[in-house]
Amino acid sequence: MPTLSHIKTPGATVETDSSQDGLANDQLEELLLKYQAFSNCPLKPPPRVNPEIKASLSESSLTRDSRLLASQNRLCSALSSIGSALSILFSEELEEPKCTVIKLINDVAKLIVDVHYEQSQALDC
Repeated sequence: MPTLSHIKTPGATVETDSSQDGLANDQLEELLLKYQAFSNCPLKPPPRVNPEIKASLSESSLTRDSRLLASQNRLCSALSSIGSALSILFSEELEEPKCTVIKLINDVAKLIVDVHYEQSQALDC
């Protein structure tokens, strides 16, 4: 399968905006609520730091842990959105319009671009 060297618009505009500024908090919350893990395919939740250990960690370690937890939550939502798109594509009767699958995949891209932005910001320090 050939790969593309550029994104066709309007996708390029959305992804470029998100990669430069990250997702707005309200957009992020909406996507995290919209795409939660499926009941028949649950993802292992990110581990939480033990409270006794947490008390002894430095501020930078706590910030890093918080950032990783947020990234894992966004990636979980992205995987759920991919699962929704694949479920539509695998259904025997493809009644969903093509734009539904495109919206699901676009939401995945937004979440992954936001993780990329957040990770890039962390490395900028």
